[in-house]
Amino acid sequence: MRIAEVSKQFGISADTLRYYERIGLLSHVQRNESGIRDYGEQDLARIRFVKCMRGANVSIEALIEYMELFEGGDATLRARKAILEKEREKVRERMAEMQAGLDRLDYKIAHYEDLIVKAEQKMAGGPNRGSAFYLQFFSACTNLSRPDTPSRKRGRICAAWAPPAGANGAVCRFPRRLRPLRAAV
Repeated sequence: MRIAEVSKQFGISADTLRYYERIGLLSHVQRNESGIRDYGEQDLARIRFVKCMRGANVSIEALIEYMELFEGGDATLRARKAILEKEREKVRERMAEMQAGLDRLDYKIAHYEDLIVKAEQKMAGGPNRGSAFYLQFFSACTNLSRPDTPSRKRGRICAAWAPPAGANGAVCRFPRRLRPLRAAV
């Protein structure tokens, strides 16, 4: 199997496969008479193993050491097991860190949900209008600079918008078709 086919099958770039070969993770890849790599079943099994271990965040250095020991046969079984156990412990530590980060995110999201509920409750009891009016107004006034709005219509006082108590006035920057309707008080 050629390098392009292997690359497509495993979702690994050809450059990565060449790199793995150069550093010793894929040793003895056969080449045809033209010098083109020809991956066999044993090579494909090694690629599956390397991809699986990299997916588990096993370091390249540990994989290189493991593959060198693998070449030594059964005499290196304990050493290979020790490498895998050490990498497993590193993965567990990273998982604990990630869990702590996830817990913090969950806490912050719950905090913001509480803040949103409080803000909505405060807005619902607003001084001049009910929450339905504000929601209708702000949903209509989300885009303050519409390019298709003629400039002569921008800046007119909007009759549909009555400013809250204490405000000097409100300017509607939308054509009439986009202006909010008065809410029933």
